[in-house]
Amino acid sequence: EVQVAAGKVRMEGTLTVLRPQPKITAISPISVYAVQGGQTLTVSGINFEAASVVQVDGQDMVTTFVSSISLSGVLPSLTQGNHIVTVKTPDAASPGGYHISNGVTLNANTPHFVVSPASLSLIRGNTGTLTVTMPYPAPVGGLVVTLVSGVPSVATVPLSVTIAEGATSTSFVATTVGDGTTTITASRTGFTSGSSALTVTPPPTITVSPASATIGAGLGQLLTITTSNTAGAGGQSITLTSSNTAAVTVPATVTIPEGTNSVTATATAVGIGTATVTVSATGYLNGTSTVTVRPLSINLPPALLISPGLSRSVGVVLSDPAPAGGLVIALANSNAVAVTVPASVTIPEGQTSANVTVAGVAV
Repeated sequence: EVQVAAGKVRMEGTLTVLRPQPKITAISPISVYAVQGGQTLTVSGINFEAASVVQVDGQDMVTTFVSSISLSGVLPSLTQGNHIVTVKTPDAASPGGYHISNGVTLNANTPHFVVSPASLSLIRGNTGTLTVTMPYPAPVGGLVVTLVSGVPSVATVPLSVTIAEGATSTSFVATTVGDGTTTITASRTGFTSGSSALTVTPPPTITVSPASATIGAGLGQLLTITTSNTAGAGGQSITLTSSNTAAVTVPATVTIPEGTNSVTATATAVGIGTATVTVSATGYLNGTSTVTVRPLSINLPPALLISPGLSRSVGVVLSDPAPAGGLVIALANSNAVAVTVPASVTIPEGQTSANVTVAGVAV
């Protein structure tokens, strides 16, 4: 019976009590990465049953019944954008029918690559290591990432690298080619690209002065070796080589003291000829000096006129400065009846000449 304003009315028929509708109150996570797939989505709510199925955009997901207030499902690979999650439960009163819950929005963000470091400076001739990272573990079989150098004449990179299955990053090598700046980009369809700015600078230099020298055999030439930057802790070791050790020898190494940028070394003339002295150090551009060795010579005036009873001062001239301790020059006279000369003369160290007295005796 049903009470109405006019009284009680008896209604013949059947009263059907419907099951409570499933309702979603929350999902976790509320956002995922597009194209990832395989993530577990936890759905919280009420009135869930063992036969309830989680759906995304109306498509059934592999669902696990946890309790009447919790379900979990495995997400498929989604496109970028918003997607609607619902729960459907079979309608026992209507075979083949379902009760569909309210919809909750799940956002699928575009995944992105990060290339680190974000900027890198290298000296030309060297290589650098960069790392590309993705926001979630790579799928079965790994994930291939395309690499590009914006200016290949500055630096090159491999065409691609693979982030191994289950990993989130991998490293690769950038090889410098020339001076300048380039952008290294990591990309893949469905991902936002990542990049790193790479700057390549010239290597430091070594210079040698003088750039060329000519010296006499048996003598030495002082070379000044200078770098374009100052030596760090412990100093900078410099290697020296001679292209012709039969003519010129040099020490194997010298060290520029810490905090300075130059040092001297002696090239020693051991024979007649020419040699290129090369100075080098790891990471530096080499420097060179050409040293030519010629025979030592002693020079006198080609002719001299002296009257008997008189004398004249005559210069004995060397082609190169006298070595340490000076140089003793022996003098000989082919006609002692006409003139006399001293037996020898000493040219002081570092000097190139000395005078001797020649005396006229007879005609």
